[in-house]
Amino acid sequence: MKVDSADLKVEVSGVRLDAYLADRLADTSRTVVQSLIRNGRVGVNSKIIAKPSFELHSGDSISISQPNSESPLDDAEVMRLEIVHETVDYMVINKPPGIVVHPSPGHARGTLAQAAIAYAPELSGLGEAGREGLVHRLDKDTSGLIVFAKNETTLALLQQQFKAREIDKTYLALVDGAPPSDKGRVEAPIARDRRMRKRFAVQEGGRPAITEFRIRESFRQHTLMEAFPITGRTHQVRIHMKFIGCPVVGDEVYGHRDRSLGVERQQLHAWKLKFPDREEFEAPIPADLSDAIRRARRL
Repeated sequence: MKVDSADLKVEVSGVRLDAYLADRLADTSRTVVQSLIRNGRVGVNSKIIAKPSFELHSGDSISISQPNSESPLDDAEVMRLEIVHETVDYMVINKPPGIVVHPSPGHARGTLAQAAIAYAPELSGLGEAGREGLVHRLDKDTSGLIVFAKNETTLALLQQQFKAREIDKTYLALVDGAPPSDKGRVEAPIARDRRMRKRFAVQEGGRPAITEFRIRESFRQHTLMEAFPITGRTHQVRIHMKFIGCPVVGDEVYGHRDRSLGVERQQLHAWKLKFPDREEFEAPIPADLSDAIRRARRL
């Protein structure tokens, strides 16, 4: 984005950019100022600065640009992000349930991808439009870890590592009933359901799909399981859990709404990621899943 002509001339040194602007701009909160900065709207000495804590020096020129309708940053939206890990090359985010990952029909706003651009404007123009920097995806009602790359090299590398099954994924799934064994491996091809085109199913001729699993804790009516998707098909863990007779609690597409536990969404959480360099990340178990587990213990 091109920065417009300078609006403010700094007369002090050692002050944060966001603090300085919040003090100089009447009726503008520091939160709004930080949003402007992270959206790439603020420049210092004709260079966009996306870091609110940037330190100013006496003589610096600050400019605030007007939105450009052709800029992908116009779709950026401020949302509190829980960043588990961040480097200059990528960031790992703990996605809350109920948030759509990227824009799609019926979900044009309020997506995680748009919030990621608002936080890290360098994602703009990186990869597929609407999915800037996105390495992989999670369902709307699945919580947990998701990765965004910050440059083309890292994006290509991480996508290849996911495709080559070099990144280990661990999900937590609270399911109805109990699996046929304490641990096992499901190898069942997945394709779009011939009868209901908006969902997928295990069927011959589908794409190969493999999920390993083991029981973490057993209850009278439910089971807490660890699932390890080896491949990455759409809805894979949910479909394979149904296939072995244990649909994910609250999954209204592949199971049913579980009235006994009072949940509002499928109880599936992308819990851990382990990279090829053995660096491992973990997302805390969300409150609704923790509550559902406690209720399952009491039944």
